[in-house]
Amino acid sequence: MSARRRPDLWLLVALAVAAGLRFTGLGWGSGHRPLGDEQSFVEAVAAMLANGDLDHRFYEYPGLFLYLLLPGQWLAGGEAGFASTWAGRITVAAFGVVAVGLVYALGRVLAGTTVGRAAALLKAVSPLDVEQAHMIRTDVVLEVAFLLGLLALAVPLRRSRRASAAGAALGVASAIKFSGPLLAAPLALGLLLRRGPRPADFVRFGAVAALVFVACSPYTLLHLEEALSGAGTQVRYHYEGRTEAPGYLENLGAYVVRLGETLGAPWLLLAGAGAWAGRRRPRRFAPLVALPVVVLAVFATAEVRYDRFLVPLTGVLAVFAAIGIARIGARRAPAVAAATLIALAWPAAQSALDVRSYRQPSPRDQAKEALAAWSGGRALTTARELGTPPGVSLTRVRGFDPWTQRLAREHDVSVVIASQIGEPPRHLQEVRRLRPTRNTAGQGPELVLLVPSVPPALAYEWSDVLPGSAAAGGPRYSASGPAARAIDVRLPASDAVAAVEWEVAPGERPPRLRLLASHDGTRYAPVEIASERLAPSAPTAGALLRLLPLEPVTAVALRLETAERAPLAPPARLRTARPLAPLR
Repeated sequence: MSARRRPDLWLLVALAVAAGLRFTGLGWGSGHRPLGDEQSFVEAVAAMLANGDLDHRFYEYPGLFLYLLLPGQWLAGGEAGFASTWAGRITVAAFGVVAVGLVYALGRVLAGTTVGRAAALLKAVSPLDVEQAHMIRTDVVLEVAFLLGLLALAVPLRRSRRASAAGAALGVASAIKFSGPLLAAPLALGLLLRRGPRPADFVRFGAVAALVFVACSPYTLLHLEEALSGAGTQVRYHYEGRTEAPGYLENLGAYVVRLGETLGAPWLLLAGAGAWAGRRRPRRFAPLVALPVVVLAVFATAEVRYDRFLVPLTGVLAVFAAIGIARIGARRAPAVAAATLIALAWPAAQSALDVRSYRQPSPRDQAKEALAAWSGGRALTTARELGTPPGVSLTRVRGFDPWTQRLAREHDVSVVIASQIGEPPRHLQEVRRLRPTRNTAGQGPELVLLVPSVPPALAYEWSDVLPGSAAAGGPRYSASGPAARAIDVRLPASDAVAAVEWEVAPGERPPRLRLLASHDGTRYAPVEIASERLAPSAPTAGALLRLLPLEPVTAVALRLETAERAPLAPPARLRTARPLAPLR
């Protein structure tokens, strides 16, 4: 094999390092529910496989990314279980390795083999890329489309082919994620800076982008109303008017600081030097400068910040850092090697520690193991992806405010995200604190195990609900609904409802009940509840069914409905509880 065709050894090293860092530890979280975004993607692909069509159904994103997940999920069995989540992570990790090869090609075309090698090595160890490649993330695949677009401008092509190739990359990027069109500005700038730009080039560029988008995400147009609604959901999430949202400059500064924390100061300084060196060749390097400028400028306007938004920038920053290394080395191999090692040291160490954390028990893993001690009991958690051992009934709540702390006193144990605990909660005792080994998605947040230190009855003021009319004075109930399958409870006045307790006659089975509340006594709305069956309080009493609203409820009337076909037998005893003030 001639030297011209022989694979570059340093490229192979970079690809091997990238694969090792990205494919190691992809099985994290196997004992728990997948992250929300991951589960949404997996369920959408499972629906496509079950229905035998390409309607991706998850219209908050275009369709291409879900199509790319199809083969792996099909091989994993097609169901929306962890095997499919793992398959999706493998697909994303593979695209992360491909991005390393594209960074090598971009650096080599723009500035020579030395730059391509150094850029590939930097990209391989980028902590931002490594962490996001351990999840089902669109941003890792989106960068591949971004790099293909920049390559289309860099390689020697005829004018028409360059415009078509750039348009195709823009169409692919737009079909992966709604932020894909951000690539349009750098690519249009690159076409504009070419000698003698012609309007026909931009027409071709836009037309090809539109055609490729339609081909890669056809159901976005076939179900345009749903797609526009999904895009609107994304926009509202990023710009929904949060009262404590960070400002533009704060966001911009935070993103720059985050790049420094993960990539390291040497990498960023070298990237600045490389970008400065490229100012003399704007036709080649202006699109690469424009990409991070546009992405940061746009995402800094949002009210949320996520590290994954930075992933499509690390390839360009690696190329510029490699150019800075080459200028420092000035063709002297030892100097190039030393500068490369200095730039690699911090991100490589951070990525190695991150990957190590994916193979270690996370706080969720430790919590699940600890919950085994409460087998047969009831647990409450604010960690929404927490799994449970067999025999433990788990209730998930959204936060840990005083109302939720009331619920915690009703459970045998609570697993709470540490940052959600302000002042020490009253009547709850901390028994264990579970800390992550690293700040990675695989480890998750610090968790705290709490157990009640007083009986839950101390938190309530109970009132018996008697049969009869509301005019009798206290809370009263009466049968309602078709075939008497519901019972209405009229309260003397509008009041907070903390619990409802239904006692059945001895020997009878507690019914399956739904709780509805009304603010005006006529219109009822369902209330999300946790239910608990309690043993009889006395040998002659029946079993108890306790209903606990998960969110604060203030009502003048309640309705208890059964889903069973038989009429709802009146309770042997019915009572409601209001929380003692203060709730804490």
